[in-house]
Amino acid sequence: MNELQENLFQLLIEFDEICKKHDIKYLLAAGASLGAVRNRRFLPWDDDIDLYITRDNWNKFRHLYETEEDFLPEGRSLVYKENTKYYCNPLPRYIKNDTTTIYVSQALPGKSCGQHLELFIFDPMPKGEKAKEEYLDLLHVYTELI
Repeated sequence: MNELQENLFQLLIEFDEICKKHDIKYLLAAGASLGAVRNRRFLPWDDDIDLYITRDNWNKFRHLYETEEDFLPEGRSLVYKENTKYYCNPLPRYIKNDTTTIYVSQALPGKSCGQHLELFIFDPMPKGEKAKEEYLDLLHVYTELI
């Protein structure tokens, strides 16, 4: 593992401990998941860790973060659009504050842009064909805007 991947792995361990303590469910996703299963380690080019979390679990995590003092370890932050002015990424990030990652989309927020775990929030698919169609139409518009 290189230094970046060691930092990411440490973030994942911390995030996992927090989630276990508070019964919050999430899944390893994308390249991190592929690397874990296929290579039994990080993919050599992987520079972040993606996680899937349901809306209910995200809401629980966020509520605890917003209401419990010292919820996150020292030197860590949670950045998402509702707590960071001008943050234009729809994905919340669990960040190691003493590192730097440069993104064009992070030019305005003025918050830590460090190495991070990225949280993909999943909403349940509505029941009924009409509700599903409306949901998918809105999802299509949303993804086009991004």
